[in-house]
Parts: sequence; structure tokens; C-alpha cells
Amino acid sequence: LIGTHDGTFHCDEALACALLRMTPQFLSAAVVRTRNAAFLEQCEVVVDVGGVYDPAKLRLDHHQGTFSEIMVTPEAQYRTRLSSAGLVYRHFGRTVLRAELPGLSEDDLDVVYDRVYKNFVEQIDGNDNGVEEFSLSPPDAAGVQLVQNYHVTTALPSRVK
Repeated sequence: LIGTHDGTFHCDEALACALLRMTPQFLSAAVVRTRNAAFLEQCEVVVDVGGVYDPAKLRLDHHQGTFSEIMVTPEAQYRTRLSSAGLVYRHFGRTVLRAELPGLSEDDLDVVYDRVYKNFVEQIDGNDNGVEEFSLSPPDAAGVQLVQNYHVTTALPSRVK
């Protein structure tokens, strides 16, 4: 069982559940939408609900006040705080990519893993966490600069509500 919150679906848990269902481990798993802790306790993996980030127990929530996890790939370190989509991608993304792209070398897998995050998942992380695509840098000797926080490549976050 995959557990996530009930109520309005957000893009991050919709993608998190879809990615999980692309793995051999959760290919046939049902998705339970609830905030009931007793029901969530019965789930093998819980995303975007429960207030716990514990990868060993497959509890992948990002709503704790102290949560500050970011994506680090062999290619780059990103600044955007992870949503449940980014957490699932961090822990299961390589498994999904290996299944979808058999025969990739480890070096090529590293590149694809990074590019999928950079050009798709990071935008969903930023959107869910309230990070705008652009922001202003802190003032320095050069003044204030416009900084791109992530690349917008899809309207998906605004369509999944």
C-alpha cells in the first residue's frame, strides 16, 4: 500500500505515487488517501503526509518545520527544498530510470538522473514549497541580481490541483 493525504491532490504527491508505481516493488500497490494515522501505519510507503522523513521506514514527508533536504546528484547540488516528488525521485528515481531505459551505463544513468531532476522534478519541488521561479539576490557590491531558482519546463503543477 502507498499512503498519501486525502483532500485535494497536489502535483508532488501525484508524481510521487506515479513514480512509486513505476518500480517493481510498488507496481501493483494500491494508493490509500487518508490522514488517519492508523491506516497510514499499515502502508508500506507513505508520501506527503504524516510529518516524518525516515527513508529507512519509507516515510517520505517534507512538511516538518526543520526539513531542509535538497537534491544532490553526481552532476550537481540543487538549492530547492525537496517535496514528496523529489524525495521519491531521490530514493527511487534510479530504479525507475533503469526500468524505463535498460542498458544505460552508470555514467549515462547519472546524467539522465540529473537532467530529469533539473528539467522536471525540481520545478514540482519548487512549486509545492512556494519557491518562485525567479527571486532577487541579497544586495552586494554589484547590487541586486535576478536569480533563476529552477527551470519551468511544464505547466503540470498548475494543472494538478
